[in-house]
Amino acid sequence: MRGNQSHGFHVMEETSQFTLHNGIRCFYLWETIHCQCTHDIQFQPFHQPVTSFHRRRRRKTICGTPLLLIKSFTLIYLQELPFIIHSHFFPLRSSSRRRAAAVCRCAATKPKRTTKITRRANRDYPYKLFFTRFPSSQQVSEEQKHRTAAAEVAAMVVHGSSGTTSLSRGETLTLLTVAGASLAVLANTFHGDGEPLVASLALSLAAFALCYAMIRWLGPTFVAAGFRGRDLLKPRRPELPECMGAVCAAVYLLTVIIFIPFPFYKDIVAATSGGGNRDVVLKAEHVNEGRFLHRFPHSKLASYLGAIISLQTIALLGIGDDLFDIRWRHKWWIPGLASIPILVVYFVDFDVTSIVIPVQLQPFLGELFDVGPLYYVYMACIAMFCPQSINMLAGINGIEVSQCVVVALLLAFNDVLYLATPYPHPATDSHLFSLYFLLPWIGVSAALLCHNWYPARVFVGDTYCYFSGMVFAVVGILGHFSKTLGLLLVPQFFNFAYSTPQIFGLIPCPRHRMPRFNARTGLLEPSITPWSADRQPHPIIALGLRLLAQFRLLKIVIDDEGRFVETSNFTLLNLWLVWRGPLREDRLATEITFLQLGLGLFGLFARHRLALLVFKEDNWSTVQH
Repeated sequence: MRGNQSHGFHVMEETSQFTLHNGIRCFYLWETIHCQCTHDIQFQPFHQPVTSFHRRRRRKTICGTPLLLIKSFTLIYLQELPFIIHSHFFPLRSSSRRRAAAVCRCAATKPKRTTKITRRANRDYPYKLFFTRFPSSQQVSEEQKHRTAAAEVAAMVVHGSSGTTSLSRGETLTLLTVAGASLAVLANTFHGDGEPLVASLALSLAAFALCYAMIRWLGPTFVAAGFRGRDLLKPRRPELPECMGAVCAAVYLLTVIIFIPFPFYKDIVAATSGGGNRDVVLKAEHVNEGRFLHRFPHSKLASYLGAIISLQTIALLGIGDDLFDIRWRHKWWIPGLASIPILVVYFVDFDVTSIVIPVQLQPFLGELFDVGPLYYVYMACIAMFCPQSINMLAGINGIEVSQCVVVALLLAFNDVLYLATPYPHPATDSHLFSLYFLLPWIGVSAALLCHNWYPARVFVGDTYCYFSGMVFAVVGILGHFSKTLGLLLVPQFFNFAYSTPQIFGLIPCPRHRMPRFNARTGLLEPSITPWSADRQPHPIIALGLRLLAQFRLLKIVIDDEGRFVETSNFTLLNLWLVWRGPLREDRLATEITFLQLGLGLFGLFARHRLALLVFKEDNWSTVQH
């Protein structure tokens, strides 16, 4: 029977019955509670399993909701109550107990404003809270306004390490339906020519179901093993399972390995007995040397296996970073080591190191310019930048996964543009290869996003950032569209360029540069780097900081003597808060995600339409015409 006091009010968990506390008058009418409070609201927990009686009462409550509302409004006008909290709780299994936590937003200055908030107390226990404010004849003191304004956090979270580990009945049925349908489609593909794209889509749905369930089940295991971290942007800083990107990586690798026979199904049939070679007699040397399949595309298989090796390597290195917290100066080279297999495959199978020169420069440099080994340096830089860029644009719930899902969807859309042409495109195989790796990653990332979106139940860890960036590097390099990939990572490029003053030590760089949480307002504000009187920036750097502040690219505080007191940290998230002002965490993540989507769509438009202004032809545009 304990509560947690935060911001001037109490929040009691595992609530199903309420009693009088601190001057609160409660009228328990089915599941409608009318409260008149002077300072704080406190819910007293009463542990009681949900039985069949409660389920019957729940059905009666739903049917009688209009009548309850009429009674509620009658009581309000009779009592002049400033608050009404009308909650509907979904029944749990008889072995479970009701859990909920409510944060009441007591904005006395806006009594007529109505807010409807819907959250999930935990994954098998959704609930709805309706906050309605009514005018009161009581005089609201300044102290009460201060206390109620401090309760501006509109997030309802059941705090704990990982919440429940069991799936609800609805979730179980949904996941089983998705997995069963995908397996049925997968089995049906063998009756035709293999249909690898359909098989990849089916396996992606199965990967989503498996990853969703495994993240839920393995949460307490990760916490017990020490993979846990505190959410610093929440009032109570709950402890959550960390490194769940390793689960996504494991499910993803299992999916792409199972998928290996599907893209080569027709080649296997054509090169074996199914291709008319039933009467081929094996010779004695075949026993020692093996049989060589002349029709089999070994180069495609080498590309596929090389990509898997690179992804397995980056997964191991990412887990090592989560375990030992490798320094930035060392972790920057980790993706470069993992890119060696795909660079070797590129050298053996393709080895094209020439770049197309823009029309304006062709009179001086020619149509093609061979950069030689520097092209491999360029591809290695792509492999190192993609994982690090995802890892740098992080710090709030859902931002790592959402940006990766957007980039993966845009890359898949770009692949579909090449596959939807009326005539076979020369780059069809390359873009099919890209889709084979992107679709399963979208599936497992969507499952992780369900748990990592605000309010987060798990953390993704560095493993997910490294692995996701390497997936993009693999499809960009072996799919031969690295320039298109760069156009889709414009926010990441900007965030890296904007962060260079702190990355290279020109300005002090704190351990965490994520936005800071204002407990009084419940909003995120730009995090800062403090300056002392004896530690001031170099005059040239100070001039640059003032120029950035003039263009609203930085927030600075200067004292009366002209010395720097604090400056905002150099990240895109902090810059967005400088432009937009304080925001809720989910609002900030949503806006950055839509920024990624908008810039990505414009990048695809520039790649396929505006590129004709610089180059003579564009692959997709010329085929369309």
